[in-house]
Amino acid sequence: KALWKKRFGVAAQLYALRRERGDQGVGDFSALGEAAEGAAQAGAAYFGVSPMHMLFPGDRSRASPYWPSDRRFLDPMLIDVLVDDGLPTDEEASAARASLGARFADVAKLPAIDYEAMWSVKRIALQYRFAAFLRARAARGGDPLFSEFDGFVAAGGENLARFAVFEAISRERGGES
Repeated sequence: KALWKKRFGVAAQLYALRRERGDQGVGDFSALGEAAEGAAQAGAAYFGVSPMHMLFPGDRSRASPYWPSDRRFLDPMLIDVLVDDGLPTDEEASAARASLGARFADVAKLPAIDYEAMWSVKRIALQYRFAAFLRARAARGGDPLFSEFDGFVAAGGENLARFAVFEAISRERGGES
């Protein structure tokens, strides 16, 4: 009896995994989930993707996953900001999300990924979502979701703090060397 069995898998550049519905101008974790599910249904044993490292949000023209600003952290451009993910939201965040719909549709229609245009919209959506998260945290503090966030920050420790400072300085100074 053979100890091995032929298997196949799929490999893709995550940024290129686009969706018909909900596309935000670049492949994201929702698109990855859909593609991996389809591959699994076809019998794939694995699904390989390009690196998802944090790129340079202040200079999205530097869009190579092999030239990240930091290899330890994921890039928030890969977050599906339109999915109902169970995170707290409120009227302000919902209104902002609705107002960004046309802009997301515009960047999704482009023939190639426009990292600057995509990020200018996605960043706004993420800022509104995080503000809603902070308002909910202030209003109902003891929810396990907030403890999970605190755990993430604690686990990141000094590396996460230094990374956040680097990104803040980079944004403030416009990426100067």
